[in-house]
Amino acid sequence: MSNAKVLKISVPDYVGIDEYEARLLLAAELAGLRLEDSMKELSRRRISVINWDEKELEEELRSVKELARE
Repeated sequence: MSNAKVLKISVPDYVGIDEYEARLLLAAELAGLRLEDSMKELSRRRISVINWDEKELEEELRSVKELARE
């Protein structure tokens, strides 16, 4: 890519954001969209906005099951 800049950002661990989430936020900002609208558009195009590994998915499903019991 010609005339491109490479940016590196350090984020403290307590912020709780990973590279994938940071890229989504940046893409939304560059497109002039709110994050929610950007996520809806990606979903409409069948592009996953969730980047979970198996362990994270299992934890989320466990949490949902617990909430459903309440």
